[in-house]
Amino acid sequence: MRTIALHTQTPEKVGLVMNHSRLIEYTAARPEAALLSGSIYKGKVQSIHKGMQAAFVDIGEQKHAFLKKELIPWCSTSIEQSITEGREVIVQVTKEPAGNKGAQVTADPAVPGLYIIYQPFGNNVAISRKIEKNKGFKLKSEIEAVLKGCEGAILRTNAAGVEISQVVEELERLRRNWNSLKIPKKPGVIWEDDVILNQFIRTYGGSSDEILVDDVEVSQLIKCRFPSLAGRVQWRNNLEHDIGHTINELQDKLVQRTVTTAKGVQLIIDLTEAMIVIDVNSHRYAGRSLSNTETLKVNQHAATEIARLIRLRNYSGMILIDFISMRNPSHKEQLLSFLRKETANDPIVTKVHGITKLGIVELTRTRRLPSVNEQLLSSPGITYNIDTQSYRMERYLRNNSHVAAVLLRVSSELYDRKKQLRLEPISSKIPQELFVKRDDYITGWQIELEGSLDIVKEAAELRGHAVDNLF
Repeated sequence: MRTIALHTQTPEKVGLVMNHSRLIEYTAARPEAALLSGSIYKGKVQSIHKGMQAAFVDIGEQKHAFLKKELIPWCSTSIEQSITEGREVIVQVTKEPAGNKGAQVTADPAVPGLYIIYQPFGNNVAISRKIEKNKGFKLKSEIEAVLKGCEGAILRTNAAGVEISQVVEELERLRRNWNSLKIPKKPGVIWEDDVILNQFIRTYGGSSDEILVDDVEVSQLIKCRFPSLAGRVQWRNNLEHDIGHTINELQDKLVQRTVTTAKGVQLIIDLTEAMIVIDVNSHRYAGRSLSNTETLKVNQHAATEIARLIRLRNYSGMILIDFISMRNPSHKEQLLSFLRKETANDPIVTKVHGITKLGIVELTRTRRLPSVNEQLLSSPGITYNIDTQSYRMERYLRNNSHVAAVLLRVSSELYDRKKQLRLEPISSKIPQELFVKRDDYITGWQIELEGSLDIVKEAAELRGHAVDNLF
């Protein structure tokens, strides 16, 4: 039983995937750290670099985007003969801006669905390599008959598991969506590829048995965007209670340095600037030696949990794993094969490279979104950053709707940050009456008193608290 749970009522939106109630995926999106990847823009060519055969395009963001010659469908010769400065182009972000570099874009935009990706100027039909060859050829011929002019498409793996009529229906819906886009007069965004309500559902929705949503309007929106999933979408009034976890509790677990598995194997995870290092300890078997066979079994058990944690915490880059030492060369090969199998289902490309002379397993994972640690914690340190504290405070207040009033102390830093975010006040979304006091002697926030309105109001007046609509 695979369940998707979408928490959307707070500014920080969170998507979870659970396989038989075990969490395997966590993704969060925040308004102050919006991602550009996947979004489509109207751009204006600012300059052309003949040496690099690339153009710099104004898309309405802080930095100009970078457009390579090979990502311009109509460019068959040199880039300067295909586009000119001042030309308006429709582009799609393929890579986030980093440092002094702007986003990378393509002039071959695509509108993705669950089963097919519609390319208005693609002029070709591509097939996922995971689709069986004969099935793929049949799907391709059916889709080619529906496409018009220079349109193109990419058949996703999920297309092989549904009727061709569903794939065609989705293609036609994506085409209508594309034709209905409103082009702004100035460079700017045309269509945003929302991380939770688009990307997350496209990635995991097709393989899910149910999609639980905490907001009625959002559940209806998902049904409209993904009609084939409508029967799986359910609104839950108290979603955190239904799935058995609060988001705050999950976040506490996701940033722990030490993880002990159900079988007693201990994993110690250290994040450095250059790499991630994971040390495996046979915690349960301390005090006695392990046979060769037992060592392999312990390492395989650890590999299963490590593959889950890497995906769950969204670790990327170079990852080094110090498994329990094994002398048998065949056991080492078995462990590598086992780890490759465990990481094969990760939607993000993960490669297990081998074992070094010192016995360290090396693997790499492509970076797509910030890791959980980067998103939640201050750097350096293991303290929740100010944005995380703000979202955790709001979730706590919303989840404790049984109390009528709350006496709340907040740090000046958190108080000022809440103003800077300029988001809708918390007080408009939660049922309690809030009495807020700035306090320079605390970090983050503290609940001083919860209870009836009369009791909390009296205490607030005695202690000099004020009702603050900021919260």
